[in-house]
Amino acid sequence: MKYSEAKQQIEALSNNYGTSVGIIGDFNIYYKGKLACWVSSAEYDIGNMLDLEFKKLPYANKLYTIMAELAITPYEDRKNQNKYYVHVLKGHSGYLNVGKIRGVFINSKKETSNVKTIFAGEEIEKLKQRQDVPLDWSKVELEPVEEWL
Repeated sequence: MKYSEAKQQIEALSNNYGTSVGIIGDFNIYYKGKLACWVSSAEYDIGNMLDLEFKKLPYANKLYTIMAELAITPYEDRKNQNKYYVHVLKGHSGYLNVGKIRGVFINSKKETSNVKTIFAGEEIEKLKQRQDVPLDWSKVELEPVEEWL
């Protein structure tokens, strides 16, 4: 299970749940703004706060099931795949855009439902093979998209 999947499932349980990923990869779960439980970056390691009775949390069984699935997932498999902006020209309007209607063009890095500007590694490899993307890939800068979840 990916961190993003766990976040989505837990936050769907109740508006009172929130999540974050710590610096060392711990997945923290909050209930009403207070740390309630976590899944360590180490496999099979789940914890909860001693002053909270876990069983009394809303949807505790479902929450535990989600946490368990995340805990058995190897740490490296929990993270989302790295994604990148393809910066072709200097400036804020120098990014590769692949549009559903307009095709390939250079503009901002703002992604919309009609324009793709964020690409995973394998998508970039496919772009390199396309004839309608005439770029010198040795001169292109791949800017990582910052997203933990």
